[in-house]
Amino acid sequence: MSESRIERKHLLFEKQKGCCHWCGGNMRLHAGFNADDLATFEHLHDSWSEGGRVNDEIVLSCRLCNYERNKRRVRQAIAGKPLSP
Repeated sequence: MSESRIERKHLLFEKQKGCCHWCGGNMRLHAGFNADDLATFEHLHDSWSEGGRVNDEIVLSCRLCNYERNKRRVRQAIAGKPLSP
């Protein structure tokens, strides 16, 4: 039986010691939806650019890093440039 999203988030939070994968800042599991330090799931490789998604490549990042990274990758894809992590 697979673990729930909540269980997965808690396990990753503990594994990463509550720190964002990208900036290393402290995150919160429970915060307002627009809180920059809210822990969010982050796929290290996008399914639309790298094939299917695998659970082993999921980490937690703060909402701000997740947003900024996705915004940059969309701009790269639109410009036809190679995608970087």
